[in-house]
Amino acid sequence: MALRADVIALGTVEAVEGAMSDDGRIIVTRVTLQVERTLKGGPRARVTLEVPGGRIGDRILIASGAPTFAKGDRAVLFLEGAPGGGRLSVVGWNLGRLEVRRDPQSGRDLVNDRTGGALYLDRDGRPVDPGRRGVGRVELGDFLRQVEAILEKAGRGKGVAR
Repeated sequence: MALRADVIALGTVEAVEGAMSDDGRIIVTRVTLQVERTLKGGPRARVTLEVPGGRIGDRILIASGAPTFAKGDRAVLFLEGAPGGGRLSVVGWNLGRLEVRRDPQSGRDLVNDRTGGALYLDRDGRPVDPGRRGVGRVELGDFLRQVEAILEKAGRGKGVAR
């Protein structure tokens, strides 16, 4: 996801608004994220993105697998540009939105990796790297350093546009 994303940002959801898509065919949710830290895609104070599904008045569209957002949510988002230069969208739908929560016992910020326990397979069903598994919850600073290491190795760090 880190390599596919055009923008990787840690931030807090500032606004969530249901709207019709630009072509008028589906309900979408437009989300404004106040950026705390950008790992890829250059510095910015805010990011606006769009996900399928949402609510307009009493009309609701549920897009199975699409991430949902609420004002005040804190997350690491992996975002890509929409075809034709439209709004940003989330890479891998739910997989590209990693929730950040404060652990009440330790006081540490933790990233909830939805791939916890997952084993990655190639197209033939063989493990890609048997030692590489989703890890579940991880400390935020450790997670951000892991993403930065992936980007640095690929030569696509801060401010580097794809």
